[in-house]
Amino acid sequence: MPRRAARTLLLDPQDRVLLIRYDSDGYIFWVTPGGAVEPGETDVEAAARELMEELRITAELYGPVHSTTSSFHHEGRYVENTDIFFATRSATTDAPQCHAVSLFEKNAMRHARWWSLQDLQEASEDVFPKDLAEIVARVSPLLR
Repeated sequence: MPRRAARTLLLDPQDRVLLIRYDSDGYIFWVTPGGAVEPGETDVEAAARELMEELRITAELYGPVHSTTSSFHHEGRYVENTDIFFATRSATTDAPQCHAVSLFEKNAMRHARWWSLQDLQEASEDVFPKDLAEIVARVSPLLR
């Protein structure tokens, strides 16, 4: 099943990216804030909505700055997913609190934290997309 999602690269003043930790039936992974584009929404509207829903953050988004396609199981279905990424910068280094909306998020969303490029390169748990360190390095100068 095709799925389109919008995500945000939220960078702090130190160029660290905010990731949310999920634990889905024992599979632990980290991703940027974001989720499915709803009918009638543009990609940027979906990214802004997801940022508000998941982290209670309102921000002007730049982009799209990246896109990627992958296949995986999500909420009991096999999906062919396209992620469209936008970017913005936080004025603070305080990690925001997660606010789960969907049942999947309530069961799986654990917490958020900032990741440096070195953290991304040395991650022991899965981070998506796999090339996030390179994406952040390319995008961070655009937000200055």
